[in-house]
Amino acid sequence: ALMLAGAALLYAGVRALLTEQFDATLRQKLVTFRTLIEEDGYDIDLGFVEKSMPEYSARTAPEYFELWLHDGQDLYRSPSLVEANLPRSFATATAPSIFDLTLPDGRKGRALGAEFEIHRYEPGTEDPGPARVVLVLAKERAALDWALALLLGGTVVGILLQFGAGFFIGRAAVRRGLLPLEALARHVAAVDDPLHAARFPVETVPAALVPLAE
Repeated sequence: ALMLAGAALLYAGVRALLTEQFDATLRQKLVTFRTLIEEDGYDIDLGFVEKSMPEYSARTAPEYFELWLHDGQDLYRSPSLVEANLPRSFATATAPSIFDLTLPDGRKGRALGAEFEIHRYEPGTEDPGPARVVLVLAKERAALDWALALLLGGTVVGILLQFGAGFFIGRAAVRRGLLPLEALARHVAAVDDPLHAARFPVETVPAALVPLAE
């Protein structure tokens, strides 16, 4: 029971660590977007996406993102989305919403959604106030699932090996520990006349059996 509990805690801890490392890549991209998104007057510039982020326009296994104004108006979507949409689920930039989803092409994915203010805001002739946008980023989670599957398989195999080794080693240890008691039993069984029985050598038995042997 202790071994199972320990293995379960170890699996849960490593699983949380692997998931956190995966989510950290999404958080880092959120930081990149927050840094590079600019507004010129009433136009939001995301030209950097096609230049420095080809993963959002790749033909195979692309990543996805979609950008809205705070009121829900669709501003920009990655070329990989075509006509599809990402779920508009979000929280704050400091504590973004992270969730699993099915990507537009059917793959299993993981997404991050956050609302934030465009820092480099230039209002032009009229100042409508700071622009707030909602950004959702999504990417395939196959690498994470593969790592978690290996972790689970390794944990199960490790438990089975420990149980198997414990069974055979424990069985051998118990048999070896019972040898002095079996020898004493054979000695007693061979006694015909208790008054003239040969003395059993107590030097060969564990201390706990010495009174019985004597």
